[in-house]
Amino acid sequence: MMMETKNKLTIDKISAKIGFDLAKKFTNKDDADKLETIVTKAIGVLIEDGLLAYVIWLKSRGEKERKYATEILNKSKDLIRELDLATTDDPIDMALEISSSIEKTLLARQLLERMLVYARYRAKALQKGE
Repeated sequence: MMMETKNKLTIDKISAKIGFDLAKKFTNKDDADKLETIVTKAIGVLIEDGLLAYVIWLKSRGEKERKYATEILNKSKDLIRELDLATTDDPIDMALEISSSIEKTLLARQLLERMLVYARYRAKALQKGE
């Protein structure tokens, strides 16, 4: 039980760090506001439609949202690599590889959602100048 708690804290810490790193890229108020909006939408796609749809949605963002979506996708890949959930580097291939295991799929979705929530909270704080 103790080891399980320690692993959960470590995973949460990794998700938080990567989520905060994501928000650090967009420190001015306007960028933080746009990041928060895209992160909120990305969470919805991830939860409602799954990991592959999340990756495709991020890759399909238009010019105005591309820099935010690209950074979200890069941080998502960082999280997946950090936790050894996939062996490939291409985001679509990562999603397909993860999807071959229900355990990996559920874990990846939970961790990505957590990372995005941390990024959203940090973006909100940056909008307030904190």
